[in-house]
Amino acid sequence: MKKLNDATPLTAERFVAQVGIISIQSRIEEDSPLNRRWTVRSEVGDTVYTVDGYAGDFGRPRGADTDILMALETLFLFQGCPANNTVTTTAYEIVQMVYQNTSGVLYKRLRESLLRL
Repeated sequence: MKKLNDATPLTAERFVAQVGIISIQSRIEEDSPLNRRWTVRSEVGDTVYTVDGYAGDFGRPRGADTDILMALETLFLFQGCPANNTVTTTAYEIVQMVYQNTSGVLYKRLRESLLRL
């Protein structure tokens, strides 16, 4: 049996959390410099990682974007981790997974999240 520390998905998830790709803030002011560019440095073991983020036109991923990313990762796993790294889904399926509701405003939020990601 694998030890918890040897589990690759947990290691990879912890690494993604440490590098700060998605902000833990739910809102970042539109004109804040942190909304467009940021740098995060972290250490995993003896290795130092630096991530420079450039958000372009849509701002830095944040808040609920994490839920969208997790839904896409879950769908990727459900689809057997396709060799071409492609997930086939619908907006309805993602909205249903993340929000468990399908009101019109949630499709707008999904689109905004996908553009930030």
